[in-house]
Amino acid sequence: MKSVSGSASTGLPMKTDKRPRFILVLFLAILAMLLLRPAGAMVDPLGAVRVDALRSRDISLSMAWWPDAGGKEEIGGISERPDRFVPLTRGQMIQGHSRAVHWLRLTLANNTSEPSRHVLVTGHPRLQSVTLFRPTPYGWNSQESGASVPLTHKPLRTTDAAFPVELAPGEHITMYLRIHSVTVVDLQTWIWTPSEYLENREKHHLFLLLVTGFSFLVALGSWIAYSYQREQTFLFLAGLHISLAVLDLAREGLIQRWAWPSDTPFLIQIIPICAALALVFTVALQRRFLPLASVLPATDKVIRWLATASLAVIPVSFIDYALAFQYLSLIIVVYTPLSLWALLRLWRNGQPLDFPLSLSFAAFCVVETVRQIVNANFIHLPGFGNLVVSWPVLLSAPLLVKALVERKQALRLQLAVEKEVSQAKSMLLAHVTHDLRAPVNIILGYVRLLQRNPESPPAAEIAGDIERNARRLMHLIDDLIDQSRIEFRTLKLSPSRIDFGRWLNELERFSRMLCSARSNRFVLRQAADLPAFIRADGARLHQVLDNLITNANHHTRSGEITLEVSVMTDAVGPRMRFEVADTGTGIAPEDLPHLFEAFRRSRSEDSPADSRPGLGLGLSIASNLVQIMGGKLDVRSQPGFGSRFSFSIACSDAAGAESDAGPDCSD
Repeated sequence: MKSVSGSASTGLPMKTDKRPRFILVLFLAILAMLLLRPAGAMVDPLGAVRVDALRSRDISLSMAWWPDAGGKEEIGGISERPDRFVPLTRGQMIQGHSRAVHWLRLTLANNTSEPSRHVLVTGHPRLQSVTLFRPTPYGWNSQESGASVPLTHKPLRTTDAAFPVELAPGEHITMYLRIHSVTVVDLQTWIWTPSEYLENREKHHLFLLLVTGFSFLVALGSWIAYSYQREQTFLFLAGLHISLAVLDLAREGLIQRWAWPSDTPFLIQIIPICAALALVFTVALQRRFLPLASVLPATDKVIRWLATASLAVIPVSFIDYALAFQYLSLIIVVYTPLSLWALLRLWRNGQPLDFPLSLSFAAFCVVETVRQIVNANFIHLPGFGNLVVSWPVLLSAPLLVKALVERKQALRLQLAVEKEVSQAKSMLLAHVTHDLRAPVNIILGYVRLLQRNPESPPAAEIAGDIERNARRLMHLIDDLIDQSRIEFRTLKLSPSRIDFGRWLNELERFSRMLCSARSNRFVLRQAADLPAFIRADGARLHQVLDNLITNANHHTRSGEITLEVSVMTDAVGPRMRFEVADTGTGIAPEDLPHLFEAFRRSRSEDSPADSRPGLGLGLSIASNLVQIMGGKLDVRSQPGFGSRFSFSIACSDAAGAESDAGPDCSD
């Protein structure tokens, strides 16, 4: 199900990891061994003797069967025609949804000299009406049990169709069982000693209560999680576990024993209602964890239709229970193989799946498919139809909770990222509307001044101011374009052969002019072993150093700004190292972790007394450009003692060839 990605946090690397295939093969092998085991070895209760296989010297018996299709025969007519009965074979023990009345003739003999007391048990707790006829000197004595019989009216206060049988020493007796039920008819019959029967029932009920109790705990935890997080998946999980737990309790008769009025017949329709709801919740969870709608839309549509159609079982079960349950069984038989096929298709297509969760869901589908086939009497696996329904889902509960928690964390991370993007957009608008309007207003002011008085002030001075503000506006626009290209990963480098000495001289001349505006001295220190030519993107490298020098100049007044260029060698090859140092105000420690974030300004930048034009993108763009060039921009700073920014990039030595046209480093 899930299972809510190549390989996501909960998915598999389908093309490289061989463990999922091995686990799947192992699972199928174990399942095949389970299904192919001899039927008797799989279903005989501990300490019980099944009637059709009795080999005891103390008690001898024989059993025969006759189906009354019309259901009109009475015990008198039945006892007068013993020739109609035939031996009951294993393949006839499960009759499916049979509307006939089934008669069993049991002949028991006590071969000991002591009286014997036993408990005769037939079928499963869902059989509606089971009547035992025992001969007496005055006729036939009848005792009735089954799900439709109130608990206080049963011969034994138990969930099974059970009857006490007492035989005198050497007694030989023939009894008849009349079985009629709209549920799946099960003719398996056991004889227990009373102590063994009570012990077995207690163990079975204890196991069932542990399973359903844990299901209720999972449902309660899921409901609490839903109430806090409002995630519908937790609500679906709670509904699934509640419906399956109630289904198991109703199937085994424990609701009738502990939560039903003892003098009222049990409402057998609870079983198909819970089964239909469980199917609906299963489909809801399946569609939450598997990308059916996007990858297999036709299959998703069929599965949704099956879930909707299963709800029709609820009203139909009150009209014709057998028809409703056959209808629901047909839906399940179509749904489970279809879900297995969809799971296999998603896996083979490389979709992200949580493998343990998917395997548990596959086990649930296989068990339910086999159960429905057994109940329809197509194959003979006695007892398989009575397995606890919720155990595969219960085993997957921790996996479901784990997948839900991981999904919730992923959603929170996605929301956090979207929130950051929204905040960044808001900051962008705030900065852009302020910083782009300033140079435009200056240009418009000069234009209006020229329109009113063309002769004053001097035209050359006005033209210079207009050009400077236009260049400032272009610089801001270029920063925005570069930041957008970096975010969308469309910024590409254009390396070329550079005359490195000439390139550094142009950078030095530009930087001296920039620093002199704030009475700062610019110093270029070059190592003696610098190559004459390198191959790099000169324009982008100039942009990085320009941003670093501009940032240093902004934080320094009447000080010194130094650019050191040297060559270093690592395991890959030679690298050019650049370091920009200043003697300015330095950077506060709390600003260092966020220094390279877009639209981020230090406190001095935000102060009115020391403001400057810009969007807060210079250092962010410089850091990203260095990363694209294969390096990392580092910073060391101490308030009051200046800052040092350094990075190294791979620049191949291109000496010996003609120089390309150098980039315009003065812009």
